[in-house]
Amino acid sequence: MKKMLTMIVVLILVTVGASADTLNLNFSFWGRGVFTPLAFSDGYSSVSAATATWNNGAFPRIGFTMNAYHASRAIGIQITSFWDGQVPAVGENANIWVRPLAFLGNENLHDIVEMRLGRWEIDSFRGRIGAVEFGSWIVPDGVQDEDALFSRFASGTAAHFVIRPLSWWDSPWNGLTLMAGIGSSPGGVRAYMNTYPWNARDVYAAGHYAIGYEIPEIGLFRMQFIGNNRPVWVENYPFEGQHGPVRMSQGLLMGRDADVLEAAFTFTGVRNLILEAGVKVPFFFVTGLPSYEYYRAVYAGNAPWATGGLQVYGVHTLEMQFPITVSAGGAFSFGNWSGLLRVDTSFGGRYHDIGFRDIHEGMAIGVLGSVSHSMTDNVRVGLDVGSNFKEIDTVTHPDGRTERIGERPTDEETTERRDIGFAPWVQLDFGGGRVRAGITVMIPSGARWQWLGGQAASPFAQVFTGAPVISFPISVTYSF
Repeated sequence: MKKMLTMIVVLILVTVGASADTLNLNFSFWGRGVFTPLAFSDGYSSVSAATATWNNGAFPRIGFTMNAYHASRAIGIQITSFWDGQVPAVGENANIWVRPLAFLGNENLHDIVEMRLGRWEIDSFRGRIGAVEFGSWIVPDGVQDEDALFSRFASGTAAHFVIRPLSWWDSPWNGLTLMAGIGSSPGGVRAYMNTYPWNARDVYAAGHYAIGYEIPEIGLFRMQFIGNNRPVWVENYPFEGQHGPVRMSQGLLMGRDADVLEAAFTFTGVRNLILEAGVKVPFFFVTGLPSYEYYRAVYAGNAPWATGGLQVYGVHTLEMQFPITVSAGGAFSFGNWSGLLRVDTSFGGRYHDIGFRDIHEGMAIGVLGSVSHSMTDNVRVGLDVGSNFKEIDTVTHPDGRTERIGERPTDEETTERRDIGFAPWVQLDFGGGRVRAGITVMIPSGARWQWLGGQAASPFAQVFTGAPVISFPISVTYSF
């Protein structure tokens, strides 16, 4: 393996040296790992030697991105590689990009059209107010990232298109951008071999489409539609006389079971200040999937869940309305102070199992914040805070009887949330990296169970008892 890597590096260097007049090549590096010498709760304690600070990840992230493109800036490639505890792999990007109008030689037309093929993550429109570094350590259910404000474009393997119709115009008012992400018909084969029994309109309906406009000295407004990619019943799948549920598109990672309309505005008109607000409205839909796929907590006591749900509860028609979400936040940097604050709310979720039960989700509010102060050029101190508050969910039965989910005799966990947490920290900055050490305090409002999957022998596993959890993580981040 070591010899192979050495050979690849040598070949790259030789190629760059041989074609420096036509090839541009650059690398960027980012990664993070955490050592936690001690975490304790309720008489128990643990140690972790290499983990992550986001998404409750179990491993550090060591990665880099390579960009290579022709001197004409008409065609190039982008590759992100990383290791996170498993076999080293391709990360968020492995794609070819092309700007076909660049071949006309007119700089004014260069950026009008761009196509990207492969695996990609495009953050041009994504929300800008992110999560705090210790966010997943201070509230039991973790915290949302920038996607809470406005979802990024992302794919496993798909096509991405950008049209900047006014980029030729030498004016600050030329900031109109259109984007689209298109997946494929299922099956993973070439189109001419996959025309039966698919229909192209289903794939395009499951696409990701957005429009954004940069208002000079004001900010960025954008809207997008993310098509549903839930399983549907397909006759003659995959051959005549066979049928079954199948997703109508593959390749896009942001596909939802509901169509979703999103809108957001980012205000950047004041120096060192960003204000942002976004809303997501999932569309109502009807499905015949088993209802435990969407709302597990209603069955047999919400934790642990009894196995054999499909056989026990059957398949009914579901009327689905996922919660509407509204998020708002801001980030500032003035003098030696900086910080961020974000509030995420959700409401209106409903799961109507026709003829059996009608579930209403309680309103939820999440608050995430951080403030820090630079003591010297290299030393910063700060505080991360977070909270999750959620009203209890209810279920109404056909006889009109209503129950609060979490207060029934068989329930082991309530759907109500009153979680808070905080983390004071100190950070040492140096060229290309930083070390942050903190004390994270998580105060759950009750026990927590983790869903392991419907096919597991014990689909739920307990992860928190409800007692406070105190940890001492040391986070190391590099970026250069």
